[in-house]
Amino acid sequence: MVPRHVGPLQLAGDEAEVLDTTEGLDDPRLTPVRRDLQPYGPILVRRVAVGDSPDALVVAHPDHRADLEVLEHELAPAIEAVSTVWGTGWNRAPVVVVAGTPTEFTALTRSAGLAAGTDVAAVSLTGSYPPGTEPTDQRIVFNPDARRRVGSEGLATLLRHELTHVATRAVTTDGAPLWMLEGYAEYVAQRA
Repeated sequence: MVPRHVGPLQLAGDEAEVLDTTEGLDDPRLTPVRRDLQPYGPILVRRVAVGDSPDALVVAHPDHRADLEVLEHELAPAIEAVSTVWGTGWNRAPVVVVAGTPTEFTALTRSAGLAAGTDVAAVSLTGSYPPGTEPTDQRIVFNPDARRRVGSEGLATLLRHELTHVATRAVTTDGAPLWMLEGYAEYVAQRA
């Protein structure tokens, strides 16, 4: 029996080729991302300094360089905006991924146990973690069409919204009222 797979069969150790840089390839947060994105082609990676936290990472395919540049430029101010409201006791070094195709977006969100449709602009994903501890394997995955739909300013707002979910995840639970989770994230995103 062979599991269903969206792209070509992936062998253990296969990782997406990183273009334009060799800096930071040893970052352990990048390994699972490169593995997940390998079937979809080479990627670009940008490190974003965020104060005294480890660097955040922004990842996209070459066809989405414009999205990568907007998110790279907006990430540090967005983290600061969320920290102004929430405080700094959260994972301020997220991994932000722009999917290259709707198929890739669906595969990346489904692999995290979430069935996000292609009408969703972005999703924050959290790996499994023991209750009462800070989630460590957190990613924000953007739909490849998000910037076209909402523009660069809207993409920055969407980034603040998803970062709020990352910040609050350690103290919220599955099944919490949607109005509270989404309402608070929207408040922080639109606050400025």
